[in-house]
Amino acid sequence: MIIPQEYSFRLEFVEPMRIFLDDSPVQPVLQNLAEQRLKRRDIVLSATYKGMDPHDHDYVDSIWLDGAFAFGMHLSGEESPAAVYSFNRIGNYDRGGLDIVQIQAPQRLQGEPLTGRWEKFGVGLVEEYAKWRGDIATVTIRPVEQNNWFWKVHEAKYQRGRLRYDVTAKRAGYQFDPNLERFIKYL
Repeated sequence: MIIPQEYSFRLEFVEPMRIFLDDSPVQPVLQNLAEQRLKRRDIVLSATYKGMDPHDHDYVDSIWLDGAFAFGMHLSGEESPAAVYSFNRIGNYDRGGLDIVQIQAPQRLQGEPLTGRWEKFGVGLVEEYAKWRGDIATVTIRPVEQNNWFWKVHEAKYQRGRLRYDVTAKRAGYQFDPNLERFIKYL
């Protein structure tokens, strides 16, 4: 079982996330990722963490964060995020990993619905961030059976969750590690 590190370093970790999103050499990579996976160019990315705003401490608009850190994907002109990809930092500081624990879009989007492989886009975004940092050796994805609360209560949601987490992980080249109980990719 993977246990996230203490959250005392949240601000120190989220600032590089923001720099990554603004880094000019990274912009073409992210744009290419958006065009390949989403078939669109009109997205805006943001970075946040739990507790960033004392009034909105554990959620981004209508999406509650499961992980300590998150990238939000907004469609141009939309205030609410179209999707959130949250994760925890795991392991040690020199060659640790990122554990993706949430790939979520609001059930009802105001305006245009997401198309394309938005789930795979978010996984690719977290991978690119890990590579950019240089001190992250692995990215893992929590399978639906290890995921939080509601997947276990409703069969239709469980099947959607299985597609969103397990199938996305496999299609993105992750292998299931039974010792970690996670899908894992070495960078």
